[in-house]
Amino acid sequence: MASSKYTLRIKTRLGGDPGVCSRPFYTKATDPEGWHLAVTGDLGRLKWTYVNEAAERHARPQDATTKFFLDRPMGGAPPVQGIRDAGAATTPAEAIHRATRFQASTQVRDLGCWAADLSCIFFVTPMLVISWYITGTAVDEAYLIELCRFMFHCQNPDGGWPTYLQETSSLMGTTLVYIALRLMGVPADHERLRKARPYYLREGGAVYLPAWAKFWLAMLGLYDWESTDPYPAEMWLLPAWCPVSPWKWMALTRQVYLAMCFLSARRFTVPTNELLDEIRAELFPGKFSSVDFAAYEGVVRMSKRLQLKSWVLRLLNWILIHIWTPWLCPSQLRETAQQRTWEILQHSETASNSTGGISVDAFLSMIAFYSAEGPNSPGLKRMQDASLEYLWMGPSGIQSMSIHGGHTWVTAFSLQTLVYTGLANHSEFQNNTLQAYEYLIKQQLLEEWNPCSCCHRPSRLGAWTFTTQYHGVPCSDCTGEALKAILLVESETSLRRMSEKNIRLAVDNLLLIQNPSGGYSSFEPIGAGSWLEYLNGTEIFGRVMTEHDYVECTGSCITALALFRARNSEYRSAEVSAAIERGVQFVERTQRADGSWIASWGITFTYGAFFAMEALHCGGRTYQNSAVVRAGCRFLLETQELDGGWGETLDSCISGSYVRAPSSNVVQTAWSCLALMCAGYPDPEPIKRGLHLILSRQKPNGEWKQEYPVGCGIITCQITYHYYSYSFPMRAVAMYEQMYGAGLAFEKE
Repeated sequence: MASSKYTLRIKTRLGGDPGVCSRPFYTKATDPEGWHLAVTGDLGRLKWTYVNEAAERHARPQDATTKFFLDRPMGGAPPVQGIRDAGAATTPAEAIHRATRFQASTQVRDLGCWAADLSCIFFVTPMLVISWYITGTAVDEAYLIELCRFMFHCQNPDGGWPTYLQETSSLMGTTLVYIALRLMGVPADHERLRKARPYYLREGGAVYLPAWAKFWLAMLGLYDWESTDPYPAEMWLLPAWCPVSPWKWMALTRQVYLAMCFLSARRFTVPTNELLDEIRAELFPGKFSSVDFAAYEGVVRMSKRLQLKSWVLRLLNWILIHIWTPWLCPSQLRETAQQRTWEILQHSETASNSTGGISVDAFLSMIAFYSAEGPNSPGLKRMQDASLEYLWMGPSGIQSMSIHGGHTWVTAFSLQTLVYTGLANHSEFQNNTLQAYEYLIKQQLLEEWNPCSCCHRPSRLGAWTFTTQYHGVPCSDCTGEALKAILLVESETSLRRMSEKNIRLAVDNLLLIQNPSGGYSSFEPIGAGSWLEYLNGTEIFGRVMTEHDYVECTGSCITALALFRARNSEYRSAEVSAAIERGVQFVERTQRADGSWIASWGITFTYGAFFAMEALHCGGRTYQNSAVVRAGCRFLLETQELDGGWGETLDSCISGSYVRAPSSNVVQTAWSCLALMCAGYPDPEPIKRGLHLILSRQKPNGEWKQEYPVGCGIITCQITYHYYSYSFPMRAVAMYEQMYGAGLAFEKE
């Protein structure tokens, strides 16, 4: 086909037989043994790389971390005196030790962290491909092979693709994946694409896409810019005190809209070519020029997780499209606004070391730099390189993560668990403890934001990010959990490598970012009321326009402050104690009538219960003296399953009511057991039943099978945290042994 010369550029093709090299990439396969999760660069960047040559693969075998994420056999660990290696564990201590050995073996040796695969939103994978195509990025063939394999794997029987992993097909997922595959070079007559087109047409086609998807199509010249939602760059000229200023928004959403405003203002469209002409004809079987795009302004196909625009936003969009932009907005103001957005984009690229806040803003910013500075832009080159760090390899292929990893987050919990289980000082795990401890110390943000007169962010000094220091975006609960991990290690070992100055910086940050309510948000203190959600135009995410108080973030932060107070009762003692008490009172006030707490960053009521009960415990509230704690215990007991476990689905978060899962989950069971133990629930029997379920599912090598995902975010996103299956079950078993002594039976399911 003549259009083949316009497909995504391939940098390095797979070696080997010339006949194989000349075949289309989508007919090839990589060798699973060739993939490695590698540490690259001076800042300790993690990236999946492929070793092309067989001899080099043989000389460089995969480590346990790589095998863990690829679900490949990992081999056995060396025997340890006093620990049996054959058959299932027979004591809690043996189960904990085996689980710790398994988890410790998957630590990233060159960094000291445990890595986190933050893949959850399926549509960011085709968005990455589209951004590469637009910016002329050349990509190794191995990545394209595995991206194609992953997208083929995720195709549903009806021919469509989902918006979110493991969901039913959607128009958005199908359209974006179809376009991405075509841009990569998969021909229109491929069986996968032939199967997809009938689904796409049944759903009504591109005119019924959510607003964000129409935006991406417009950049490719596959949709009419004038019929997309308005993204006025002029709003970036609003003073920071203005109630609707972007600086009042949630940080992640703000960054996405920043790039969208810049690109929309420029009406950026990649020059058309034969391939894009073919795709346009496939998406619009009738003549593209005859489509009345204006008639579909704001129109969207209903779907399971659709977040409809409010009437307020629909009215505002109409005013912006039909009155403000064509009649009222001065051209000079428009130019000034565009320059302001570009200035902030440049500052943000530097602040995040080219990684962006999340995938969508990283990919859009890459296109913005291409639009502003052309293909030879140094900033563009940095972002193209960094975009490869979003790729995550798994058993079904490679996909884009939604967030730039969560390495600090999972490492903090893993390190805490080493302390809670009493194994931080064990000779077998001392080095794991030391490496993780030093990793967290190095990830603290010890430099303030670079000066920028047009940016209005709270201080990040002393905080931690969700993933790595070079990512640059502070996160409240990551600060809390990282500080807790460090303080726990220092309280139980002889390690004292973090300066008191830097510990105090972390405390200062936690005191600074507490909301007036006593609660904590995720990234920044609340800038505007929940009314700002009326301006949510994403149509795919909920509770995303402004920050909110979160019970889980509050729990993480005030328990860290309580640990610090136990260590140092002098530094800002009155403020620390006041912050803890205000946080505890916030947790008490936000309990629902049925005794539950609803969380937003984990699923959902069990996650909320764990952090709430831990916070109440540090505030001196127990089952004996607190009606709130007793109500929380009652809710957990009412939701316990017959098998002794707990299990709920993402629908709990979406609906706001507890929705039972088809089966119990070991992580949600651990959260619930920990919550009951933090509460001081007087009857150990319900807890014992839950722990029996956890122990019954452990494999002889200490591993727990990955069950359905229990992480979530912004209402509609479901996230797998692989190491939750170790950190929380081990901690729960250890806590029971410490509180009640022996008595846990071992019965296999």
